[in-house]
Amino acid sequence: MLRRPLGQIFALLAACAALPAVLLLAFGEIEVMPPMWVHFYGVGVSALVATAAAVVLTSVGARERDARTVIVGGGFALMAALLAIHGLVTPGMLVGPNGLIALTGAATLPVGGIVLSFAALPRFTGPLAIRRILAVEAAIGVVVVAVSTVGAAVPRLVPEMPDPKSPAAIATFVLGIAVYGALAVRAMHTFLLTRRFADFTVVVGIVLLAAALYGALFLYFTELGWWMGHVFELAGIVVVGASLVL
Repeated sequence: MLRRPLGQIFALLAACAALPAVLLLAFGEIEVMPPMWVHFYGVGVSALVATAAAVVLTSVGARERDARTVIVGGGFALMAALLAIHGLVTPGMLVGPNGLIALTGAATLPVGGIVLSFAALPRFTGPLAIRRILAVEAAIGVVVVAVSTVGAAVPRLVPEMPDPKSPAAIATFVLGIAVYGALAVRAMHTFLLTRRFADFTVVVGIVLLAAALYGALFLYFTELGWWMGHVFELAGIVVVGASLVL
């Protein structure tokens, strides 16, 4: 297989990341406080719709014996589900004050990155691996539902999340960037080989998800960048899902 120079790949990825990075750095710390219903409907309900679409896409991939679609569709279904729970447990809407909103918000991108990274592992490639992929994704889904149910019913059981810019948040950011960076390099290499628009949209989607890490781990919910991160997450899920459909 033809290998592209890493310098070219990194330069193109930097170009793709320029706009979200500039937006976050220039406007991320502007103080904002939208009403809670914006978070509930804009994140929770939108992500719930995205979850349903991703589940359908995963089932189509399984029927077509396409392991890549099953991995990506399942990964984004889990991300969208966590983001949906994050929005639906907005305090003052369906439930009161709770730590589940922080837990699900913090888990969305790491969980998605781990599942998407399966595409690079030999044990999760090819039609014969589909049952294994579905089993792992289902197990993670069961954990998500169980933790969310317990967290909503007994809020005191949910552990406190690290503060933005704390050592734990920085470590999580570095790990997340490493995972999404590796995925982005792989996706960009694929695009340079195929020159297909659908493959380029995968690159854009992964870059948006990586940018969302900054908003989630370095900024507070009273800052514009935190809300922009949510937009980047939803956009990344939609863009990559659309690329699979194409």
